[in-house]
Amino acid sequence: NADEKNVSEFAEREPDRDYHVRLQGPVVADLQFQFIADWHFASREPPDRLLETDSFPVLSEVGDGLAQIVLGAPETGGRGLADAFFAAIMAARRSIFIVTPYFVPDEPILQALRYSAQRGLDVRLVLPAMSNHWYTTYAARTLYRPLLESGARIFERHPPFIHGKAIVVDGVYAMLGSAKLDYRSLYLNFELNVEVAESRFVRRVVRQIETEIAKSEEITLDRHLARAFPIRLVERVCYLFQPVL
Repeated sequence: NADEKNVSEFAEREPDRDYHVRLQGPVVADLQFQFIADWHFASREPPDRLLETDSFPVLSEVGDGLAQIVLGAPETGGRGLADAFFAAIMAARRSIFIVTPYFVPDEPILQALRYSAQRGLDVRLVLPAMSNHWYTTYAARTLYRPLLESGARIFERHPPFIHGKAIVVDGVYAMLGSAKLDYRSLYLNFELNVEVAESRFVRRVVRQIETEIAKSEEITLDRHLARAFPIRLVERVCYLFQPVL
C-alpha cells in the first residue's frame, strides 16, 4: 500500500547528517522557559498556569563549562541570533569554522566574514554540495567569490546531506542549534541556539567539523570563476529571493 511504499522509500534514502547536544545543569531551565514561552505563543494558554507546574526544579551545576541559550523569533525583531553570529565572528582572533546547510546570510555577517579573512584569520565554511532545497545552494554560490577573494576557504560536503549547524571561534567558543545562516533563521523563524565555552566540548565540535572537511571538496577561486554562464544566471536569479530563503 501507499504507506508501506513511503516507509520503504524513506528507509532507502541516505540519512541526513545533523548535530545534537545534550545539556545538563541550570541552562536546562532556560530551555524549559523558552518551551513554555513558545507554547504560550502557539496556544495562548495563560503563562501563569503553565508556570504553576513543577516545570522548574532546582538544578545543580554540572561541570565548569559555560552555556547560554540564544533565541531567534520574529516577534522580538529577529536580532538575537543575527547579533550573536556577528559578535562571535568579530570577536575571533585566530579561526572561524562554520557548518550550515543554507548559507544566505545578511550583509553584516557576510562582511564580518570577509573582514576576518582579510585580517588573516583561518575562516572555513562547510556547506552541502547540494542542499535539499536546490535554490538555496545556487543562491549561496553567488557569495563565494567575495569570500574566496578575501581569503576564506569554502568546502562543499559530499552526500549525505549535511544539515548540521555550528560555529566555532578560536577553538574556545561554539554555538550550535537550529539556526542556519539564512534570512529565515535569522529573522523569520522561531529558532534556538546554545552558546558553549567548555574546552572538551568545543574540541569535539572542532573534530567533527574536521571530519566534514575531510569528506568535502574545497572550492577554489579559479574553479568558481570557470562556471558556465547559464549556471551563473540561475544563481543570480535564486539570489533575488534572498530575503525569504
